Amino acid sequence: MKVFITGYGIKAPNIQSVSDFKHVLESGKVISEIVEFKNGLQLVCGVIEEDLTVLAPKVLKRYPRTAQMAIAAAFDAIKMADLTNTIKDKKVGVIIGTSGGNIAEVEKFSLRLSQTNQISPFGIGNMNTNSLSTSVSSYFELNGMSLTLSNSCTASTDAINLGKTLIEAGQFDICIVGGVESTLTDVVVQGFSKLRLTARDLDPAVAGGPFSDDKGFVLSEGAGILVLESEQSAQSRNVNIKGWVEGAFMNQDGLSIYHSDSSGAKMLEAMQHCLNGQFPT
Repeated sequence: MKVFITGYGIKAPNIQSVSDFKHVLESGKVISEIVEFKNGLQLVCGVIEEDLTVLAPKVLKRYPRTAQMAIAAAFDAIKMADLTNTIKDKKVGVIIGTSGGNIAEVEKFSLRLSQTNQISPFGIGNMNTNSLSTSVSSYFELNGMSLTLSNSCTASTDAINLGKTLIEAGQFDICIVGGVESTLTDVVVQGFSKLRLTARDLDPAVAGGPFSDDKGFVLSEGAGILVLESEQSAQSRNVNIKGWVEGAFMNQDGLSIYHSDSSGAKMLEAMQHCLNGQFPT
């Protein structure tokens, strides 16, 4: 049974569509700006400037920024899949991957508590990493399985893998999957800088483009969502198929929480299992 992709949505700095994102990947140009953090540290970072609460300002205004991004990207994906008015009639799951989760909210509320000895009643919900998936479920009034995966850098692709597996197992007709990050915080930035992993060049035109040889990477906000759908469900709706998930595989280095295997052996193994002798075109 094939697992089809029937919709997608993306939110990233100055990127409004998948074609915009494709251009960034192909050109190696990063849409970014210089951001100043504590201790005078300045870095080139990717920041989303658009208002993410325009879909439902009263609901989304209090939500974590990560949840706002996930909902906005899911909104576009569901609309493309022509499911806006019928999605509640299906067996739908939501699986969102993230590395940093709501770390920005944890940092914000922790700072407020230390300074004022007070915390907002919305603090627990906003700091909870699982609010990334439950926010999407609640916005679209979905009552199926809702999961947030926090598997570091591969969390979003792990979400796709799990969504595919659960559709094949008959758990879902449709699974909303993808990833979201917003880790432009003092803790994260200072930590990566201490490891000398962030791009030091303050020229946004040249710092850390996709697949570049520049030293260091550019921290950025972003969200990407796919609508995965079973073959039976997609064909019954006669929906336009955007693609399908041919295969998936996951493993890990199994070394420590501080570093990865520099040989890349397990990463290569995962790629070989996914490609299965094929080459992407």
